[in-house]
Amino acid sequence: MLKIFNYFGVTSLQYIAIFVLGIVVNQLGNTTPGNCKDYPQAFPYINAAGKINRDEPVWVIQHNASVYADDGSQINTVKFGTKFFPKWQRNGRIQIKLGSSKDPMGWMDASALLCRSEPIKAHVDAHGKEYGLERKVFIKPDPTIHGQDMRTVTAYPHPSQNSCDGGCKELSRFDRYFIVDETMPGDKRQRGRYLLSMAYNLSQPPEEIPQPLVGWVDKASTIQWNTALGLRPKVDVQSIRAYPTLAQARQQKPTQGVEVLGGPRWYALPMRLALLERVEYQGQQFYKVAAPGVGGLTPFEGHESVINTLAARKHVDVFFTIDGTRSMRPFIRSASRTANAIINRLLKNPDYQETSFRFGFRIYRDQQDAGATLGESLPLGTNCEKLSRNAMQENADEFTSNLRRVKAHDCPRGQRCGTPDFLEQPLAGLKQTAKDIAGCPDNTKLIFLIGDAGDHDQNVTAVAQSFARYSAVIPFIIRTPRRTGLRNQANYNAAYVRFTNQGETLLDRLLPNKSKADHGRKIDHSAHSLTLDDESLIDNVVTQVGNFSNSSEVNELTVAIEGGQALEDYLRTRMVKGDLPVLYWEMLHRSSCQQLGERCTKRTDHRVIEAYIPVSNQLEEEVETSQKQLNQLIQLLDPDNYIPRDPQRARQEFVGKLAKQVQKYVGKPVIDNTESYQAYIEKLGFLPVRQHSPFLQYTPAEIKAMEGCIFNQLKSWVTGHYGILSSISLNPTKEPMFTEEPGGVCYTNNPKDEKLPRLIIESPPKTRELQPPDATSGTYQYSHRLHGTMIYWLPTRFLP
Repeated sequence: MLKIFNYFGVTSLQYIAIFVLGIVVNQLGNTTPGNCKDYPQAFPYINAAGKINRDEPVWVIQHNASVYADDGSQINTVKFGTKFFPKWQRNGRIQIKLGSSKDPMGWMDASALLCRSEPIKAHVDAHGKEYGLERKVFIKPDPTIHGQDMRTVTAYPHPSQNSCDGGCKELSRFDRYFIVDETMPGDKRQRGRYLLSMAYNLSQPPEEIPQPLVGWVDKASTIQWNTALGLRPKVDVQSIRAYPTLAQARQQKPTQGVEVLGGPRWYALPMRLALLERVEYQGQQFYKVAAPGVGGLTPFEGHESVINTLAARKHVDVFFTIDGTRSMRPFIRSASRTANAIINRLLKNPDYQETSFRFGFRIYRDQQDAGATLGESLPLGTNCEKLSRNAMQENADEFTSNLRRVKAHDCPRGQRCGTPDFLEQPLAGLKQTAKDIAGCPDNTKLIFLIGDAGDHDQNVTAVAQSFARYSAVIPFIIRTPRRTGLRNQANYNAAYVRFTNQGETLLDRLLPNKSKADHGRKIDHSAHSLTLDDESLIDNVVTQVGNFSNSSEVNELTVAIEGGQALEDYLRTRMVKGDLPVLYWEMLHRSSCQQLGERCTKRTDHRVIEAYIPVSNQLEEEVETSQKQLNQLIQLLDPDNYIPRDPQRARQEFVGKLAKQVQKYVGKPVIDNTESYQAYIEKLGFLPVRQHSPFLQYTPAEIKAMEGCIFNQLKSWVTGHYGILSSISLNPTKEPMFTEEPGGVCYTNNPKDEKLPRLIIESPPKTRELQPPDATSGTYQYSHRLHGTMIYWLPTRFLP
């Protein structure tokens, strides 16, 4: 017997992994692709000269896409998933720029960019207007391709090529993705792939979903899910069974099938059991569902903590600890130039456009300089939020301005100081640096020590321990050129050698010598020793800062973990590629494996099954709706829309205002007098409604002709459900209490009226907590945040 189980940050809690069910769309109409060449709504606001007025970004949808100069010559290439903003359109190409840059980067082919910001809809009418539900899929790993131990689906960075040069993603977790583009008949791209996104809205802030585009997946490796309802066992049901075949589901033998656990635990989960369709077999109704079989831990315990840890790697502190004695006069100016070069280059690089930088410095001098061991400084603050580009530029300008005012000297004017041994206070400066960078301890800390003479103190280990509180400290030692012709040359040489030796010891104490992530591979520290007389110093420093600040790499890793890949598998692959230092990947390994647990070394390996569940009163049907859709439905039901000024015209006013509210959310054309509201909504748009809605089953003509008793019952039904949904929106942790009584007290000869129950709600309305008394973990509520979107799972009985 199989048992589906999973963990979502809730210990010792078994349950079926997550899926969604809904109103099945049997046939898909013609759909509209998402690339900027073929998408009609790409640029609705563009003038005759081709200037684009659009606030939403566009995304690169093929790896190594070419960037062209104004004269048409190729000047660059960019990788899949890069985000730009469009400026002009001309001759089939789009001029693009980074959000953080003033100047355009160049021109790209419109077919290489994604202009759609939301998923493809299920249908498009003769006028090109999309309608219906958004198109979604689950990945379906095929064990016949990779074998029983590695069931994955490959997401390629190109719509037609099978090359993984741009970094393929191996998806092994049975998860939901949105379709934002697909290869179409007649275009130059190979048929048979979907471009998938984790996000519903691609224009939302990157903090929600760092890298929303997943890649191009073969259509045969997906299960389409064109619905919006969910399915779960009811709270008072211990478990149900799902069977591999209809025949087994008809027999319902206890020894067959998959156990699906029930209870209130579902209120702590962001998704539900997916129902692909409702089928009839030998006179009995069944749900056809899709689910993972016995799999790994996904979503895994500590999932949110890991994602937050990875996000922290995109917050980088760059701090300079600088010798301020007389010998450093030319080098302080060099440090200022280096900082300016860093900020200018990183702001123009698409790989770092989501990285939040902070800059600071600490000056140290000799211990006998009139007590002025430590000098000027710009410590880092305590604001750990992501900084805007303007805020980062202001910080960089302050850094440059303050550092420019620093004068290198041995002691204040008019005093005599200095030591014949040339030894200074770099270790004291570093101890103070550990305090200067104390704000935001989870940020990556890049420390650059610039000097030429060692310290009187030899306790480098104690200095290293002062940085132990930080999750990621990356030190660099920048040594000045060796001076000659000094009066006490021997003392100077000894101090110079001591600086070198103490710097090497510091690197050994702060940096790992071997990689745990890659079988004890040795980590080279030589790249962390730099010299100020190197003509390529600024290039080297910018490179090193970039190596540990690459937000696009963090995004790629986040997607890999979300998709089920083991952290160590991903890191080893990238180490072999060799485009970033082993130390960078080792830093991610050390900061994340504690939260990942087994997921550090084991991928999520799901065997996908399709099963059948007999329709019964043990199951609860629910509809998945976004916060926006729920708000629209609440506004649609608002009783203020239906309070009649003239009782004689109550039904006419009700119908008129209802039609306006419906059209407000689903658009034109105006509803036909003989078309039911439900048919109109399902045809032209989507609001969360139940099948065979007692309210929306009526046509405008039927409501206008409705007898007063039934009309009052209908208004009571609408008002009651407005209160139910408003209550959930205000407090999603409480269940509104009400009952439905079939039929009513009104005499009627319309069969539809008999389907309209009476809604019984006490006054004042009562609610009860979803959190059961014995719950020890998890947040029990109707709302959950999933892939950057706030969603609600509402039982269909809550809908009108």
